[in-house]
Amino acid sequence: MKLAIDIDDVVLATTEKIVSILKDKYDLLVNVDDINVFNMEESVGVDPKLIPVVVNEAINSEYIEPIFGAVSTINWLGNYYEPIYFISNRYSYESTLEQIQYLELDTEYEIKLCGKTSDGTPNKAELINDLGITTVIEDRMETILDICVRTSANILVFDRPWNKDIEENDRIYRVRNWIPDIIHWFMNHRLRRSR
Repeated sequence: MKLAIDIDDVVLATTEKIVSILKDKYDLLVNVDDINVFNMEESVGVDPKLIPVVVNEAINSEYIEPIFGAVSTINWLGNYYEPIYFISNRYSYESTLEQIQYLELDTEYEIKLCGKTSDGTPNKAELINDLGITTVIEDRMETILDICVRTSANILVFDRPWNKDIEENDRIYRVRNWIPDIIHWFMNHRLRRSR
């Protein structure tokens, strides 16, 4: 089995960082729970021209707080899956590497960046197929649906306000947090495979 994990809003609290920048620099109050689709301007009415500026500032910042439980769970997963692949459609490898290194993970990992499909969806499916990934942890609805159609990987949907409409099936599982949900899923999945 090979494992791939999305970075933004799964490992790193990127949307919370964006919301913090909007508040601190632009005096705009946005509640993360109100962001019910991936494009923030559609959810909360922020000027569409401002969003790319703030997103760029966030993903190029020195530090983004990790999601609670991510670091310890990834270190635990590293006992079974090495390397762990971090996959993202970010454009800057250097800032992504710095942010992941800041986590001081105690496991082998690789960072893989991907482009987009013709409809603008991150082309993670192609990367997943090329790497032979069997399980993915992801939060973006369009990406999850694309991965489901174009790969045979299991998809753990990391629960965020913008992916509430995704329904579970035999390959899509909703997880609400790293501890205990993701650990529980992997323990059960490994037990089923060993029988």
